[in-house]
Amino acid sequence: MNLKQQEIADRLGISRGTLHRVLVGSPLVNKKTRERVEEELKSLNYIPNRAARSLKVGRSMTLGILGPARIRMSNSLKLDGVYHTAEERGYSVIISYSDGSRESDERGIKHLLSHMVDGIIVMGRGLCQPSDHFKAYQDAGKPIVSIYPIHDVECDCVFLDTAAAFERMTRYFIEFGHKRIGLAVFMPRTSRFVLTREQGYVRALEKAGIPFDPGYLIYASPSIMGGEEVPYIESLEAADMDYAAGFWATREIMRRRPRPTALVCASDDTAIGALRAANLAGLRVPEDLALIGYDNSTISRYTSPPLTTVEQPNYRMGQRAVEILLDRIEGRNTSEKCINEKIPFRLVVRESCGAYLQSSGDVPESTAPKKKRARAKAKSKG
Repeated sequence: MNLKQQEIADRLGISRGTLHRVLVGSPLVNKKTRERVEEELKSLNYIPNRAARSLKVGRSMTLGILGPARIRMSNSLKLDGVYHTAEERGYSVIISYSDGSRESDERGIKHLLSHMVDGIIVMGRGLCQPSDHFKAYQDAGKPIVSIYPIHDVECDCVFLDTAAAFERMTRYFIEFGHKRIGLAVFMPRTSRFVLTREQGYVRALEKAGIPFDPGYLIYASPSIMGGEEVPYIESLEAADMDYAAGFWATREIMRRRPRPTALVCASDDTAIGALRAANLAGLRVPEDLALIGYDNSTISRYTSPPLTTVEQPNYRMGQRAVEILLDRIEGRNTSEKCINEKIPFRLVVRESCGAYLQSSGDVPESTAPKKKRARAKAKSKG
């Protein structure tokens, strides 16, 4: 039924102002009235005219997302956080994919501008390239919030201290007595995401007085892996590239002499690839090779053994990016000073790091079998 707002208000016996407040999600409507109005709107299959509302408030009520270059689970969770938070505040979302190159970013921004978005959230890819097209967008009076920093761009930013996370992961192995610790990463070495992982890893070794061995640092890339047969991966361009990278990197690092006893992985997917390579090589995890992943993806709980990992609060990062952006758009934050909000990470201890083998150690999450948990607790007490 295609009724005008005044007709709906008359039908419900409320003012048009009250109807408008319900439609925009205003808290100034009591719960009983809101529920009655929403139920009536649902029965009428009423769809608000966004264009009319945009003209009234002077905004398109649309947010743009630039990126990500690839849909990983971590990026999907960030997108979930962006979408649901924007929807709750009455905004829609348009995504323009970009591989992070200057040309791709420029095309993406033009596409978002053509939809008259009120602001942009950039899901950083960590590439270090000049970004003057972002400045041109800002000069037009449009706010930008990035999830992780953008090279050479001053804007509000939400991020996790990746260097600190990888320092903590490496230090955790050092606390267990490991001295031969490897790092497996995937992406160009020029990527900020790779550099921060490497920085944290090296920093932990230096603080512990362990010499850095470049042979234990493995960079996996399509060009390097192209000559290798990587099982289960039909194409090195596939979305499951990180699994292949972990598999290939682990085979490479196992050739080093002396062989590493622990491996820090760039992601959970990389760690799962590493776990498979270790299994095929006849190595026990964690007895022969201890592993730590990064992301705390759902699948990390169900590997055998379950993965120790660092939880990256992806949903929260997307949520905060929207909240900060809307504060700019709606005038609650008019400061010229950029916000740089660091989201905390959490180490999640499971069995792949070997914690349950240590006399002093943390007992893993309840993913460990009951008998094994009981042995670990008894051993730690003794």
